[in-house]
Amino acid sequence: KRKNSELIKKSGATMLVTSCPICYQSFKKEYNLKIPVLHHSEYIESLIRNNIISVNRSESRVTYHDPCELGRGCGVYEQPRNILKETNILVGTQEEREKSICCGYNLGNLSITNQQQASIRNAAISNLTEPSPDVIATACPMCKKALSRGTETPVKDIAEIVVKHLKS
Repeated sequence: KRKNSELIKKSGATMLVTSCPICYQSFKKEYNLKIPVLHHSEYIESLIRNNIISVNRSESRVTYHDPCELGRGCGVYEQPRNILKETNILVGTQEEREKSICCGYNLGNLSITNQQQASIRNAAISNLTEPSPDVIATACPMCKKALSRGTETPVKDIAEIVVKHLKS
């Protein structure tokens, strides 16, 4: 931590933005940096809210998977949803926010079998696909990878969705 903190300080960075909720949680809660630490959903939402970027809205139906560390770990629930409401039709699910079902593939889950991970993932997918979305959105690269392995429904990171909807 000390070495990373020094490297960040020496870089002259005025903000740290990460797409990984685990990294976000670590930098935000453990590093005591003197600069803002944001998850990319917070950063992108602020860009849209402050009219720094503009997006088009489509009629695609999207469900959102709350990554464990981002939601329950750091309380980031609304920013990803605000982004998705600007770009698509956000469809709710039975289990979301604090009740969201884990994707099953947290790096800390080294003590469960692949079959157990798949079982957890499949429960999350069942919840996310029940309303028949066109796309499943998430804000975690690991969740995206895990969920993509178990469904035919496209799984996209919110950043990918924003890029697709940017106004030129």
